[in-house]
Amino acid sequence: MVVELKKLWSIGLFFFLSFVGNGQENKLFLPLTISFSDISIDSALRKIELQTALHFTFNSDLIKNSPRVKADFQQVPLCIVLDSIFTNPRLDYKIIENQLVVFEQTNRIVANLAASENLLVPSFTFGGFISDIDNGEPLPFAAISLQNSTLGTMSNEEGVFSFKMANPKATDTILISYMGYQSLKLPLQTIGNSQHFRLQSVSIPLQEVVIRGLYPENLIRLAILYKEKNYPNQPFKQRAFYREYIKRDKNYSIYSEGILDISKRAYRPTLFREQVRLVKQRTFKSFNLEDSVQFKLHGGIQSSLDLDVVKNDFPFLMIESMSDYVYQMRDMVLNDGKLTYKIEFNSKNPKMPFTYEGCIYIDVVSMAFVKIEFEYSKMALLAMRNAFVLKRSPKLNIIPIFAQYSVSYKQFEGFYYIHHIKGELGLKAKRKQKFLSSKYYAGFEMVATELSGNESHQFVANQKINASQIFSDLSSYYDLKFWESENFILPEEDLMKAFERLRLAK
Repeated sequence: MVVELKKLWSIGLFFFLSFVGNGQENKLFLPLTISFSDISIDSALRKIELQTALHFTFNSDLIKNSPRVKADFQQVPLCIVLDSIFTNPRLDYKIIENQLVVFEQTNRIVANLAASENLLVPSFTFGGFISDIDNGEPLPFAAISLQNSTLGTMSNEEGVFSFKMANPKATDTILISYMGYQSLKLPLQTIGNSQHFRLQSVSIPLQEVVIRGLYPENLIRLAILYKEKNYPNQPFKQRAFYREYIKRDKNYSIYSEGILDISKRAYRPTLFREQVRLVKQRTFKSFNLEDSVQFKLHGGIQSSLDLDVVKNDFPFLMIESMSDYVYQMRDMVLNDGKLTYKIEFNSKNPKMPFTYEGCIYIDVVSMAFVKIEFEYSKMALLAMRNAFVLKRSPKLNIIPIFAQYSVSYKQFEGFYYIHHIKGELGLKAKRKQKFLSSKYYAGFEMVATELSGNESHQFVANQKINASQIFSDLSSYYDLKFWESENFILPEEDLMKAFERLRLAK
């Protein structure tokens, strides 16, 4: 086999894998230049041993009946070279002194979500409205979870949510959290079917004595160095609620939502891509063929996977490109009851293409990236005006107005896992030789509702979907019962009205 590494193109930008760490494990990420001329795997490993002064330890069954290796690597991380040789996504590598151990991953994650003999409460669903305690404003995308578990959901843009639990314990606690607010911890026994939950805003301004000598660039560099210990070093599987939409002005043209199983890769360089299995899906379409402009965007599922900014390094989180940005400490806020640095960043040269601006949130104690909000600069939007749309009429001019993204992580058993991803694109569409134009809004959102370990993280071929394909391929009446026991984000009020109009029109 001849191995050729390709750069990953995602939402209009190249993302380069750049992992920096401390200790022996960092040797796995060091670049290696080596070639193999149609030799056995055993001979290839011996050649690596001679060049790296490491000695391999592994079960010989791992290389039985393996094909011969023919490849040329130029400055490629050692772990990528090993992925290419073994071609087994279930293998992982660990360096102990001068021994490089190759082993099959085990089921490290054990989420306490299954029923047991000690469960005291039957299946339970509750919902409500989450707002600011002072002004009553709704808190969109607040996190609702079962404490000390990976089960959770989020409120919608109007602060409304529904949360389902399969056989929780009577002693369980519900956690409601929102960035910059004091978290609510509520015993399950005190919660009714529907309630109004009010959160208290907490701001912690940085005093001069605190920020003296504390440079935001140093905090980001430290958080980059700590990625190896803060994020999972083994593959894992997540269940997630996903939705995407296209709106013309204030009216929905397409709305699709579904439940996905995602096989996530470890937070290290790897040749293997993440896999997606579709569990269920619903799609709502409403087109006026006389005056509606129809177009479709690049696959939002793949964009969601690519927006894991800690795994797929973005320039503003890469040590070698940090000099292109200006970082400013702005505040300290609470996130899940923990102090978090808030750092703003902007490009030093906003006229350059493919530049960003936004905010980075870093946990004060763990130094983990917990949330990143960012958007493309205006020059980047102009440079990428044709990169966002997959299909459109040739009579249509498309001008991007904004492209905004938000990515957050949630801690469980010592590691931070991707939790919520949201992206929205604003476009102005104008037919050629026409004076008036319309504004379109296209967005996607993914929230992890459950985390699980699995002996095999590979989905069989007929279960996998192409994450880059257009998601909206079903059309039927929207029914809340469709979700059964799954957690999902409740549709906003204007969406429910649109669903009802569609139902009455049939």
